[in-house]
Amino acid sequence: MEIQHELAELSRTAGPQVFDEAEPFRAAVDDFLTSDSVTTGELNLLVDAVRLRGFARLTEMLDRGATPAAALDAAAEQLARDRGTTEVAGAGWALAVLGFADRKSTGLNSSHRCISYA
Repeated sequence: MEIQHELAELSRTAGPQVFDEAEPFRAAVDDFLTSDSVTTGELNLLVDAVRLRGFARLTEMLDRGATPAAALDAAAEQLARDRGTTEVAGAGWALAVLGFADRKSTGLNSSHRCISYA
């Protein structure tokens, strides 16, 4: 199963609030995912997206009416800066995966270009 589908199942099981804070998110992911579901680097990207409020920023932009693509691009650029890197594609991947997992509030789906980054 792909990571975005596993995180969607985590959201259904634990509730969408699982994406609100980094420590509970990391604990839930550690308990929920199998060891071969995600690399350490990918896991760090996902946790940083929550810890640095990149995912919260994405959902706030979407709530204000931004298109999913524009919100994802802007949030990814900011997350990369917050992480001290220029790796926008990785940040976009993490946000798209989380957005797919919580797609009821974000409108992102598995066809979004960033989800296939990993």
